[in-house]
Amino acid sequence: MDTEKWLEEIDKKIAEERYNYRGPHCCRIVHCELNSDEGVVVYDSKFREYYIKPFNSKKYLLMTYCTDCGQKLPESLRNKWFEVLKKEYNLNDPEVRDKKQIPKKFLTDEWWNPDRMITNYQAIKKRKISKDNETEKYSHNTLHCCENMDCELLNNKSILLYNAKYREYAVKIDKSSACVMIDYCLFCGKKLPESLRVPWFDILEEEYGLERPASGDKKKVPADFLTDEWWKKRGL
Repeated sequence: MDTEKWLEEIDKKIAEERYNYRGPHCCRIVHCELNSDEGVVVYDSKFREYYIKPFNSKKYLLMTYCTDCGQKLPESLRNKWFEVLKKEYNLNDPEVRDKKQIPKKFLTDEWWNPDRMITNYQAIKKRKISKDNETEKYSHNTLHCCENMDCELLNNKSILLYNAKYREYAVKIDKSSACVMIDYCLFCGKKLPESLRVPWFDILEEEYGLERPASGDKKKVPADFLTDEWWKKRGL
């Protein structure tokens, strides 16, 4: 089997696994992320909440939508957790003063899912997600997909990153130059535009003869290719 056919077989197998996935989370990718020591997605079963939290980082962002499949995640049970502990156990400060009095089942998902019969995959209201680029549906009042994303990217301490040159959205990894790409907005669920990293290199080589624009030919890269100007001019 040649390399190309072998890669096609792998892609086909991955696609089948994703299609056949039925929980307990929203999609196969998140499932794998949560089972990886290097994943940036964290699941808190006690509150039924999903976070983006880079490895070894103290910073995190609550996810309303999955950044890998775009599905709306189940509603957080954080408020309900406090309400039940106060109403049924008279615990007014379960996170501090009354912490030692919390029943054991409230430290996991047992309090809301006692028989382990409910999965978050079942709790998710599935919505049809277009495979097309949805940037045309973005509001003209925002720079990105939504106001929450605009605000987050204006925060210098945010764990999210937008690279205008490549038109890429990603999660920063602390104390590293690495980052993890995201495909959907965690705040509004919209499909983020396709990365233009490959076209950036292709155009610089074809039109300007720069074979190594990120290293040896770096000083020869035209100024508009250092921002989003190059792809906006070409209507990409």
